[in-house]
Amino acid sequence: MLSLLARGLDFPQISKQYGIPVNEARLHLRTAMQTLGALSPTHAVTLAIAARILPADVANPQEQSPC
Repeated sequence: MLSLLARGLDFPQISKQYGIPVNEARLHLRTAMQTLGALSPTHAVTLAIAARILPADVANPQEQSPC
């Protein structure tokens, strides 16, 4: 969920990706924020990158070129 948030998706888009209600997506983010000790969603993404939970290029993953 944090990776989708880092890519700029909003809660309706994230909930659609996971097939869950928007409120459940918000609950999952709130839980992740508490676990990481984050003060905001942006802070949660930053902490997850610093802890190597998310890759540093999560917001702009390199596209793999076809072989």
